[in-house]
Amino acid sequence: MCQTRATGSDDQRTLKTKVVDVLTEMPAQDEGHFKKLMEEMLMLGEPGILMLTDMLQPPGEEDDSRVRFAISGLAKYVTSTGYEDGRELFNSSLMNAIEKNENDYIRSFLLSQLQFSGTGNVVPSLGKFLTHDFLCEPAVQVLVSIKSPESEEELLKALGKSSGANQITLVKALGDLGSIKALDEIKKLAVSEQIELRKVSLYALANSGTPDGEKILFEAANKTGFQYEQTGATQSYMLFIKRTGEAGEKKAVERMCHYLMDHAPSNIRSQALSLLIIFKGDEGDQCGERNAPVY
Repeated sequence: MCQTRATGSDDQRTLKTKVVDVLTEMPAQDEGHFKKLMEEMLMLGEPGILMLTDMLQPPGEEDDSRVRFAISGLAKYVTSTGYEDGRELFNSSLMNAIEKNENDYIRSFLLSQLQFSGTGNVVPSLGKFLTHDFLCEPAVQVLVSIKSPESEEELLKALGKSSGANQITLVKALGDLGSIKALDEIKKLAVSEQIELRKVSLYALANSGTPDGEKILFEAANKTGFQYEQTGATQSYMLFIKRTGEAGEKKAVERMCHYLMDHAPSNIRSQALSLLIIFKGDEGDQCGERNAPVY
């Protein structure tokens, strides 16, 4: 009997059936079952992954928990050693899904999965989301998780065009990366009248560990009497001392810690002594420089 060639719609039905078959078994019963389902999904390639992402629903609509289990499972599974090709396939598919989907909640979910699987290949495509009011935060988190020079460059480019909540998000991210390139811009923001922006800027200066930020950090903390308050100036100054010690600058640590031990409240004095012991060892209980920093 003569057989006809399957039509495009027949092929699509077959693909959909395979995707649905995987979903009916989600969530997986055990590790072996999970691996089997993930392998089956990857075998369907980008068309199968895109069909899966097309099944996502905005919050409050149909239950899509099995779909989200499958996508989240893939995001983690492809990071296993030996799955480099599968990882790039998954990332490329998710970026295509993000581009074509018009629902920001769904796009945000897909971006959140790239925090696990994202590689340098997705970085150039993320820049456009850094000026988006809703998608800036999840896109920034992907760039921070990748931690590449290219990630830093995308964040820096966006910072100059940002304001409000996005600006705060970008400064915090550059701080998380310990960015040195952002210092000139962040030093300006560290004296902002906006408390939250000042807070993340002081943190970013501190986490960079560069001496360029010491004057601003000291003055901000000293102005509060080395007390805890909304801008976190004292916490940032303590973080800066820690980063300075990690960079091997023991003399600078000694100078800053001894000053705090003479002038700060008891809880900060205790923290300063602890840092001094960590970075100076047995020398920590000896007399050192006790004068205020001179700038």
